[in-house]
Parts: sequence; structure tokens; C-alpha cells
Amino acid sequence: MRMCKAIRFKRATVSQLIYLNNSVLLPSIEYRLQTSFLTKSKCDRIQKPIWILIKNKLELARSVANSICSHIGQLNLRSIWQNQLAHHITELTLRLNQENEIGTTTHLRLKDAQLKSKSKFSLLDSRCNTKTSYMKNNLAYNVIHGIAKLGFNFQETLADTNNLEIEGPEISSLLEGKALKNFLDNKNRYIFTLDQLLVKEGDKLLSW
Repeated sequence: MRMCKAIRFKRATVSQLIYLNNSVLLPSIEYRLQTSFLTKSKCDRIQKPIWILIKNKLELARSVANSICSHIGQLNLRSIWQNQLAHHITELTLRLNQENEIGTTTHLRLKDAQLKSKSKFSLLDSRCNTKTSYMKNNLAYNVIHGIAKLGFNFQETLADTNNLEIEGPEISSLLEGKALKNFLDNKNRYIFTLDQLLVKEGDKLLSW
């Protein structure tokens, strides 16, 4: 990180470094990530140099937990990951509640992600459990999937409006690894549940 290289040998207090992180570095990164959502590991890797620099100023070991620096009662050093979550959750909430072209486009992007994930439930439905960890060019999906790992989810009054009226267990919930990837990569067949492959009695596969 160029900022760390520039100040590494300068006389800077911990307070000044925290200011540079919270008020200079994070706003700049937030602006660049308006259309992207990074994983926590990538965020930590980007911010690692300044964590090390501040620990060095405090004469702490590099192995000391970052939570000591980020704790609100200690240094209150904000992380890229926390800042990204706050920004994207706020922005997505605003877009979902807009009754204009932006709101319509956001819901269409979620519908597209739902179909690509082969899920019969809307991404705003608590029953939706997609296994796709990252979806290229779909910020709304990546934000929803990212916060779901933390136990949070979006709830909409009309969450069932995008649910598909199909019975049976989802095929994606029965697959793992390469089999799941091959199933999701198949764009030609919109088959979502096991019942779509069985005759009405449920004891034989359909023959096409």
C-alpha cells in the first residue's frame, strides 16, 4: 500500500495513523468499491499493511488480534470489511425501496440471480439457501450472500412475488462440488426441483 510506504519512516502518532485510515483511506476505497463487493479475506489483505504499521507504533506483536485495534473502546480503527458492509447494506436497502427505474432494475438483477442459482425462492425469502458464493456482475446478489454468512438477511413485505410455483425439494440442495457446479452452469434447462423430473406418482423419471 503506497500510503504505508510513504509514512513508514515518518514521525506519525497512532492518532494520526487512525485518522489517515478512517478519514482518508476508507472513503477512497469506498468510492472505488461502489460497484464491487470484496470478500473478507481480500479486505483484510488490502488493509494488512496499515494494521502492521499501527501495531509497530504501539510496540505490539504482529500476531496480536486486529480486534484490539478496531474495538470502539480502544483505538476504534475501522476496517475495510466493516465499512464495505455498512455502505452496501445501506445502498441496497435504498435501491430495493425505490419505486422507479433503479428499484425495478435492482429487483430484476435479483430475479436473474435467482434463476442462475436454480432457486425456486426469491433471494429476499428467508427460505432461499443458494450455494453460489460469488456471481460475476451481480452486486445485489453478492451483497445479500455476503451478509447472509453473518446471519443477516433482507426481508420484503412481498417476498413471495418472485417465488416460483414449483413443488418438491430443490435439486441444488442435493448436489455438492463439481456436480453442483455443472448443474448451475447449465443455462439451457430451467429445472429447479426434483418433482420436475418425476412422473405425477413420483416413482419414475420422466422420459423425453
